[in-house]
Amino acid sequence: MPPQFRRPVGAAHTVGMKRGMQFDVQKLEGRTVNVSLADGSVMGPVPLVLARQNSLWVVADGEDTFVPLDRVVDVWDAPPFRVPSRVTAW
Repeated sequence: MPPQFRRPVGAAHTVGMKRGMQFDVQKLEGRTVNVSLADGSVMGPVPLVLARQNSLWVVADGEDTFVPLDRVVDVWDAPPFRVPSRVTAW
């Protein structure tokens, strides 16, 4: 997980993203990400379409979803999808 999205261990923190983090998230637009929400759930991997003033636009289960930034705790790159290599025995 990128350091700018790590929560401090044992430190009190406010729920939701801070405004400065939004600009870091904008660098992930167009990529597949995981999104950790304040309720403890994780959305992902989902395509991040747009990150703007008060929401993230992602595509979850084929549906456009707008997630308020005050519900977002972390956003990070999802690992790339890998197709298992085919092993053939001759």
